Amino acid sequence: MLFMYGRYAKINTAAIRLVRPGGVILTCSCSTVVAQDPHCFTQIIRDAARDAGRSITVLATTSAGMDHPLHVGYLDGKHLSVVLARVT
Repeated sequence: MLFMYGRYAKINTAAIRLVRPGGVILTCSCSTVVAQDPHCFTQIIRDAARDAGRSITVLATTSAGMDHPLHVGYLDGKHLSVVLARVT
């Protein structure tokens, strides 16, 4: 998990630095490990913003759409995490 956290933090820190103040970033994770904790990806993005010297306001969090149903026998199928945030 720590390895993945570092990778997601690094790429999101770089992306947040490119967003103008007031702009938005839409970032996604396709990892079952991250998706199992609903706050994990949001925290990664908050940490990335801090590392970039910026602030974010989370506008929305979501996961896979209706066209990607979760089978009760395969909970690892829950793997998509999405965060939409305003960067200041």
